[in-house]
Amino acid sequence: MNAAHFHLVINHFPAILTIAAILAGGWSWFHNSTDGKKISLGMIAAGGVFALASYFSGEPASEFLESTAIVNDMYIEEHEDAAGYAVVLSSLAGLLAVVT
Repeated sequence: MNAAHFHLVINHFPAILTIAAILAGGWSWFHNSTDGKKISLGMIAAGGVFALASYFSGEPASEFLESTAIVNDMYIEEHEDAAGYAVVLSSLAGLLAVVT
């Protein structure tokens, strides 16, 4: 498994965990389940951790792609800019979930 493959595998976890947390939170709120609310907060916190892992695995992945000349550098820079915003939001959400 190379750096690009690892990055592609790990970067789906924050999005999937966020969607699952929203669904679990909605179910918990509807059924007034304290345990369900804790689980959804745990999923948000885990999503924040995976967002950090995805962000920091991005640089080795971009170096691999630049060495193979598969992707234009312009697209990688745009992707890195968007990833910066996403990791901040996901990390803050995870931190708030832990505090809650």
